[in-house]
Amino acid sequence: MSEVYQDANRPIAERIDDLFARMTLEEKIGQMVQLDGRSETIVDDVRRMHAGSIICVVGDDIIAPQQEALGSRLGIPLLVGVDAIHGHSFQFGATIFPTQLGMSSCWNDALLEQAARATAEEVCYTGIHQTFSPVCCLPRDLRWGRVNETFGEDPLLIGRFAAAMVRGYQGDDLREPRAIAACVKHFAGYGETLGGRDAAEAEHSRRKMLSYFLPPFAATVEAGAASMMTAYQAIDGVPCTANH
Repeated sequence: MSEVYQDANRPIAERIDDLFARMTLEEKIGQMVQLDGRSETIVDDVRRMHAGSIICVVGDDIIAPQQEALGSRLGIPLLVGVDAIHGHSFQFGATIFPTQLGMSSCWNDALLEQAARATAEEVCYTGIHQTFSPVCCLPRDLRWGRVNETFGEDPLLIGRFAAAMVRGYQGDDLREPRAIAACVKHFAGYGETLGGRDAAEAEHSRRKMLSYFLPPFAATVEAGAASMMTAYQAIDGVPCTANH
């Protein structure tokens, strides 16, 4: 007989409370750990760290670490993520679309939603649950090396295109087998750093944040985005990962 947290017919909040009550502190910390699946010791690392997620791994390489997680004391499956930004680009033989900058040139958010839906269907069949996409960054310095990953320089269009891709990835219900979780990135103000250097310090006024960098993320939240990735830089000396 399954435990309360394993019973899909029970309310999610009830299942979470039951699972938390069973977990040790180490297991709770471990669920916040995301490992690089390309490591030669990935299976041992999953066991030792009680890891909750792995990335950068596709195909049969997912099987062993996932089996390790499912065979653990609590049997919590790994969340597997990948950078499927314009197609399942790490999977041989997958459909590859233009970069976000190229796709945005079609000015057709319905078409972008279809591309994301096609990507989700290919990604989910390879045992992956989450894509680190769409990119909501707004480039303000052409020296920045990730301009081609963005939808361009207009906050309104970025929000529309990104929201369309969220809907395409996630569908109507994330519990559907052909849906994957979107992870919107990089929150926030990542596209204008000092000297255009990637992940360097950024100096943003409150007005600039509210007018340019935050609206596209708000659009994806309204579209139901399941997750969000923090940016790599610091704003006024505070790393985004630690910015309240």
